[in-house]
Amino acid sequence: MESPGIPMPQDLPTALVFVICAMVCLLLHELGHALTARRYGIKTREIKMFFLGGVAMMEKSPRVPRQELIITIAGPLVNFVIAGILFPLLLFLASDQPVAEQPMAYGLLGFLLAINLVFGLFNLLPGFPMDGGRILRSLLALKLPYLQATHIAVRIGQLVGAAFIILAVMGIWGGISTALIGVLVLIIAQGE
Repeated sequence: MESPGIPMPQDLPTALVFVICAMVCLLLHELGHALTARRYGIKTREIKMFFLGGVAMMEKSPRVPRQELIITIAGPLVNFVIAGILFPLLLFLASDQPVAEQPMAYGLLGFLLAINLVFGLFNLLPGFPMDGGRILRSLLALKLPYLQATHIAVRIGQLVGAAFIILAVMGIWGGISTALIGVLVLIIAQGE
């Protein structure tokens, strides 16, 4: 399967390089959270990586809304910075050759640009406990009690999780991975 405009690898070793690079970008996203949390004296016990994403396991959750906002936004910001670095590099490397004839390194850089934009934008969706849901809670907590802000963010997160499942099942957007993310968002939001 090819993404529009991005040559995808047809052999296993090259495909593994693409997957490893995508996982490194996910790890950098989580490191963005962890290093920003450290600035506020919140240590990260570990970073867990999964096929569908990762999570920085902090010793405690920030309870100051402004801190939570900054810590949470750091992850997607890392992805946008990576994409911002890759875009001019791709323009510099662009040639007059058709995309299908570009070297695989060009395809890898294009893939990484696209995947970082997707990671960054997807994480901004207000599906609590995703980054967007935590950003929503921190913004609500600037004006509302923290518990009430959490309750509202959880409810919106559950709606987003249900929407992921419905859109995937109906074949409108995504597939099994989107449905799985929707289920995870529902379960984790309920646990919160």
